[in-house]
Amino acid sequence: MSTITVEQINQAKVSELREYAKQLGVKGYSRTKKADLVAQLIEVLQSSESQETEQTEQINPAVEWSEKVLKMTNIKEVKQACQDLIERLKLNEMMPKSRKNKTRAYTNPFKELNPTPETKHLFYEYQAQGKSKPVIRHIVFNLLELDDYAAKNEKIREERKQKTTTSQEIAHVFEEEDKVFSVEKYFSATKTVINSNNPWELGVGLIATSGRRLIEIIYRGEFEIPAECPPYIQHSEYCIRFTGQAKKRDERPVIYISLLVPTKQFLETFKRFRALPEIKELVTYAEDLRSQKYSEQEINKKIESRVGNSLRRVITTYFEFMPKIEEENSKNISLRAAYSKLVTIRDMGNKNFKSQLRYTGYMLGHLTPILDSKGRYRHDTKKEQRLSSTLLYGDYEPDNNHIPFINKDMFLTTIDTDKIVEELATITDNRVADLERYVKELEEKLERRDETIKSLELEVKQFREKKKLDDVENLDNRRLFKTRKSGSSQEKIDRVWKAILEYNENALDNKICPTSQVLSQLSGVNRQIVSKWVKQHQVIYDDYFAKNNFSTYYNIKYRNQVDMNVEIILEIIERDYLKIYVE
Repeated sequence: MSTITVEQINQAKVSELREYAKQLGVKGYSRTKKADLVAQLIEVLQSSESQETEQTEQINPAVEWSEKVLKMTNIKEVKQACQDLIERLKLNEMMPKSRKNKTRAYTNPFKELNPTPETKHLFYEYQAQGKSKPVIRHIVFNLLELDDYAAKNEKIREERKQKTTTSQEIAHVFEEEDKVFSVEKYFSATKTVINSNNPWELGVGLIATSGRRLIEIIYRGEFEIPAECPPYIQHSEYCIRFTGQAKKRDERPVIYISLLVPTKQFLETFKRFRALPEIKELVTYAEDLRSQKYSEQEINKKIESRVGNSLRRVITTYFEFMPKIEEENSKNISLRAAYSKLVTIRDMGNKNFKSQLRYTGYMLGHLTPILDSKGRYRHDTKKEQRLSSTLLYGDYEPDNNHIPFINKDMFLTTIDTDKIVEELATITDNRVADLERYVKELEEKLERRDETIKSLELEVKQFREKKKLDDVENLDNRRLFKTRKSGSSQEKIDRVWKAILEYNENALDNKICPTSQVLSQLSGVNRQIVSKWVKQHQVIYDDYFAKNNFSTYYNIKYRNQVDMNVEIILEIIERDYLKIYVE
């Protein structure tokens, strides 16, 4: 990294600036004016620092910490390193089990470590609760207070029992009014998104029909047609074998679930989803994190932070009819809850409540059925309490109990290729007429498909027309920039961004760089919300900066100009492009 600083550049003379330019490899500096050279040098310096920061961020902090401690032989140094880690990760504020999970990536290299003559003083004898023999392990486990975490965890849970318990949560579920949703609208919205080429809409369609979590659909989950369907799933054409449940961590139990759509069409759509460039990029990103020894839990969170908002926007758009979950519940699990109710009523509608509850637990993965000695499927009775989690999914109820068995026609792009191959294999000269009739039938199917697409397009158009006129996206700029309605901040930043792009396209020399400060000043939205907007549009944002050779210091060249400084440019954008104050 260069030792040149921004402060030195701002205070330097022309001769010094040219020397800095030579050191930084800037070309054509002898013919460049001082103000432009200052801006150019700052831009190069900032770019260099950004690249170094990027390279530094790629180092997994867990790997960096463990590698450093593994080299230590002094107990005081190890204690200090562990104390620093406790403060950095705020471990003292966590439950013991959470503490263990948070430090797993840091302590994994020490699990199989054996003492040497030089390091034997760093090991101690430890006997875990319920184990007959002690083991020798590294002192970091003791210093991070990871001994007997299970017993400590249970003790804390007992202490907290007076404040909130699972039984109280379940009682609250039964006290709450049912959140009723339309079965017809649910399947109509699902049909639209599952036939989309947009990755996030397609992902939502897969979630709505399988009840799986976001991370399971994008990365962790694997689906396949089972060799044999277990007897508790009666309709084999909807049965699928699933592995990769997110909350099982390192375990990979095999779960058989029933889908809301035929298995074959679901698998074709799932493969199409995983083949999309955006999803391939996420899978590569996850594999890179794994190679850096990030835990599965950390990988899940990082992927969720990248794409969670994209999927939630799709749900808000197409499933806006779904009742909202309570405000204090931070996770809206509406599609997963709706799936579990629909599939249970469809498959087990004539069974008693206990059978239905157990079936819902199987479908959600809360209970894992096991085959007993008599060839019957039973779940592990030690994990019976997991049914409480199943009950907590009882927020939603369909508006009727006639849940349809959806056929392959729901998938507009599906053509029965197996049947075509079979027909072609048996063609004879005497069956030319049959073939022509069959081709005609296929053409009619395609025509019906086109009609369905037109019908869907009409539905979307009608939906948009039904939107209230006072929605933020329909407000003019003068009214929008006065309102504080939900969603107005995003809309303000969107319009400011477009106005800046339009201004820069028309400007010859005096372009403005759309920094977070500029976006905030023009939109009136605080910097924190602007930063979130930038992250959501990072690719477009970075591309625009690269295309125009912008940097966060670009606007500095207007600092000393009288006739065209930043404030004047912002006034021009407000007056001529946003037209906020035009009556």
